Amino acid sequence: MKRILLIIIFVLDIVISICAHDNVLIDGIYYYLDTKKRVAGIYYDYDLAEEQGVAEPEQGSICVDTLVIPPTVKYKNRIYRVKSGSATGLLLINKPCVHTLVIGENMEELYESFFAGFTDVQTLIINSSRVERTDTYMPESVRNVIFGDKVRSVAAMLCADMPNLQTVILPKKMEFIGTEAFAGCLQLTHVVMPEQLNEIFPEAFAGCYRLDNLNIPSTIKSLAADAFSGMLNVKDPRLPYVFAHGIMYGWQENGQLVYNIDPEDVTELYGGCVVNGFGEYPFAYADSCRLELLGCSPSVRGVVTIPASVRYIGPHTFDYCKKITRIIAPDSVSVISDDAFVGVDSVYYNGTATGAPWGAKVVIKETDK
Repeated sequence: MKRILLIIIFVLDIVISICAHDNVLIDGIYYYLDTKKRVAGIYYDYDLAEEQGVAEPEQGSICVDTLVIPPTVKYKNRIYRVKSGSATGLLLINKPCVHTLVIGENMEELYESFFAGFTDVQTLIINSSRVERTDTYMPESVRNVIFGDKVRSVAAMLCADMPNLQTVILPKKMEFIGTEAFAGCLQLTHVVMPEQLNEIFPEAFAGCYRLDNLNIPSTIKSLAADAFSGMLNVKDPRLPYVFAHGIMYGWQENGQLVYNIDPEDVTELYGGCVVNGFGEYPFAYADSCRLELLGCSPSVRGVVTIPASVRYIGPHTFDYCKKITRIIAPDSVSVISDDAFVGVDSVYYNGTATGAPWGAKVVIKETDK
């Protein structure tokens, strides 16, 4: 009798495995259900639909202002956790109608092209700590990203390279921000940092050069040296540099960086000494390491203003600043080395230093404007 029971259980398990998947429509979204694991993915299986004789759905027939990807769905009295998403599951959604997109707390993977067609989403609300991007791109139209109260971390590169992102709101209990989480968000100007934040990983905000006066929590335990590389104005005692006017200042002694260099006290600028640990794009420091030193992140771009206190600009000072198009040098500078501005398009300068253009393509005086 026991043997017969085991055989029946074995056969039932095979039957369940064969019929373990189903494709269903719930509230305008297609879900691919794994009835054995009780998980769901946003996905439309064309092959399964053809087998079941289901007609191809009319695309874009549902228009909603706010689209919510729920944490769970219920089907035939069973609860399924929604863990993944692909574009095919959103066939019925008229994506240009959507202005707010909400990601549920169980979401783990967003597959390629999941956000394709969302041309007018302004606000993205993320309620999952486990969500990751898998070869997908966030909607370019997004201006605000809000993380839900239960989110404890931001995955690496999750919101990187969002061209119009302006505001990020992190919850009170956020613990860490992953590597390059917001890197390359060139329009980002406002980030609400929680007091309980413990760690910011390398290049988390790299290249966010519009992000100004960032309030880094005092409780933070680990802060990567290059977490804010490329920002124009960052001053914090836990960082081995200060960014001001688009220039990075630091002071090196015995191969180590001394903190809190006030740019307004700088009188001499040098470049050319590579400090270990800054990866593919090292910051430039003075070979002599004897005075206040200047560096420049490759992320810094556009116009850079040198402080009025500077009297001397040394050789190779801007060698690593390939994206700077113009430097405004104060009249107080009296000595400029021959190759101080190599790679710079133009320099605005009205002082007495000789030897122009010092490596720049052109030097423009006030009378030439």
